[in-house]
Amino acid sequence: MNDARAWTFKRPDEAWEFEALHRLNYAAFVEEIPQHAANAERRLVDRFHEENEYLIGVDVARRELLGMAAIRGRRPFSLDQKLPDLDRHLDPRRRPCEVRLWTVIPRLRRTAFVPEFLAALVARVRELGFDQALISGTTRQVALYQRMGFRAFGPLVGAEGAYFQPMELDVGRFWERLSPSLSAALGEREPLNLLPGPVPIAAETRSVFASAPISHRDAAFLSELRELRRDLSRALGAEAVEVLVGSGTLANDVVAAELAGRARRVLIPVDGEFGARLVDHARRAGLEVDEYAVPWGSELELDELTRRAARADALWAVHCETSTGALHDLAALKRVAAAARIALALDATSSIGVVPVDLAGVELATCTSGKGLASYPGLALVFHRAELGPATRPLPRYLDLRAWASHDGVPFTHSSNLVRALASSWRRAFASDTFERRVALARELCGRLAELGLAPLVPTERASPGVVTLALGARAETIALRLAREGVWVSWRSAYLRERGWVQLCLFGEHDADELARLGEALRRALERGARARS
Repeated sequence: MNDARAWTFKRPDEAWEFEALHRLNYAAFVEEIPQHAANAERRLVDRFHEENEYLIGVDVARRELLGMAAIRGRRPFSLDQKLPDLDRHLDPRRRPCEVRLWTVIPRLRRTAFVPEFLAALVARVRELGFDQALISGTTRQVALYQRMGFRAFGPLVGAEGAYFQPMELDVGRFWERLSPSLSAALGEREPLNLLPGPVPIAAETRSVFASAPISHRDAAFLSELRELRRDLSRALGAEAVEVLVGSGTLANDVVAAELAGRARRVLIPVDGEFGARLVDHARRAGLEVDEYAVPWGSELELDELTRRAARADALWAVHCETSTGALHDLAALKRVAAAARIALALDATSSIGVVPVDLAGVELATCTSGKGLASYPGLALVFHRAELGPATRPLPRYLDLRAWASHDGVPFTHSSNLVRALASSWRRAFASDTFERRVALARELCGRLAELGLAPLVPTERASPGVVTLALGARAETIALRLAREGVWVSWRSAYLRERGWVQLCLFGEHDADELARLGEALRRALERGARARS
């Protein structure tokens, strides 16, 4: 699979790849592990070369072999010769193969290359019809093999200086436990990413992100950041924005610190996880909180909100409650705040770039680069009035919004790569037809779910088109893992989702109808398999 990294997993089909394979075999099993005798050519052709099914990891651009492995299903295995009673240790109902010569060049042994190579290797083992992989694992790496799912059996084999531990991998169990971060290595298709973050990132944005970094004091970077801040502010109807290196949590901490200097009592509606987090932000900043809590996914009562707002100094609300998918009426929130003559602060983390957002009349608002703006996580955005007024109390330097505004947006170290990526991505998110297409896709998604007997937690008329939360109960984790095996990533691992048996499907970034068809088929299979298991 090709991705932003420089490696690809494939079967060798060029002369240079086979030659490099023989030389890596020598380096690994003569020079590093003294299993074979040295020779002047520094080249070792495996004795089962003609029977081996090779899989290699290569940097095609540099014509460099990064790792190799050989799959062989014909008995006797090399392990038969090392362990004469091998069959005594094997389940006769399984169809095993032997994976040999698995090695990775030293500089990549502690990188993502290793688990991705394993995932690609197991995918090929499964394609060949085997359900068990046997290895002779070097004793130097037994702990690593075990972390990857291998199980040791039998005694050590080999000789002094080159001892090996027989080990086996249950291919089916590996697939059940496979994490979404590895499922991209499973086949020819790109993964279908329906996570709230990281989100699908366009090739152009990935390319920009990979450019050489420049200093945050460089005039070119200052100009790029200034242009990004100006354009984002104009697009959202805000007077100014600061772009911080950090997460959405940092952005909300900045807002909490700013509110604490202006207000004593803040009203926060809570109908999900992220409203509850705003309460925590506010209390940590020393604010008195009026928590207007309703059952998660329920509708806020505007009359009650208005009544409470009359006793508050500020209203701080989540626009899209990501945990449930509820999209609150921003115009109504503005009216409530205006009627009470109090400041309105908005957590727009999951709405900016997902739905049209107008920040005119909003005192403070937050979002992040890694959700609706369809870029890499790592930038926290805080929108604010152009005139902040004098500080009323000392603040930690990084939380001081005035420090950012008064230093041209760069009081501290910044990231040119993240800024350039966001500058590349946000316009795609704000394209003229993007919001309409997402609404149409959300409608189609809900239709496909209805055909499967599933309904969103929040009704469509109150929901964001970017977030669908499904209450699946005890089967949520199992279904999510079955989808992951097919390269479909959904959100379920957060503690608040697991506690409730909820799964989320997010349409952040760019998606199309074909992807929804793929999701529908994968979800149907996952549900049918669960039904068979219960019968």
